[in-house]
Formats: sequence, C-alpha cells, structure tokens
Amino acid sequence: MSECASSFQMMSFARGDLGRSATQAIDAHIETCQTCAAAIAESDVHERLVEALRESEASRCDNENAVAMFEAARAAILAALLDRS
Repeated sequence: MSECASSFQMMSFARGDLGRSATQAIDAHIETCQTCAAAIAESDVHERLVEALRESEASRCDNENAVAMFEAARAAILAALLDRS
C-alpha cells in the first residue's frame, strides 16, 4: 500500500475488523508513514478512554473511584504511547 488508507479503513484496522491481507497492507504502510501511525495511536487512545469511561459508568462508582480509574487509564495510555516511540 503506497497511499494512505481512508479514515474508514484506518478505523476498521484499529478495531481489527479488516481481513488478513488488508491488515498486513496497512500494518506495513504505518511502518513508514508517520501520519498514519499517529492516526492509529490517536484512535487507540480514544478507544481506551471511552472504555475507561464505560467501565466507570457501568460500575456506578463514586467520583473518587471514577477519577482514580480515569487516571489509571490515562497512565496506561501514556505508557503504551511511549512504548511505541
């Protein structure tokens, strides 16, 4: 894949919804394209924050627990992004 994938393809890639050949093509592309690699990282961060908020809401925890869960999720996201660098 020499061109950048569409936004839809990138979202599908990030969710793991693409077939093997499409996944491999985008995976190879993001190895050399900083723009696409950043888009994937941003989508991953967004998904993790949404999941942390869903977990917080599902457990109906009080504000202190919600803040603690959010901070833990944020720390995990930052660590994952630093590992990719």
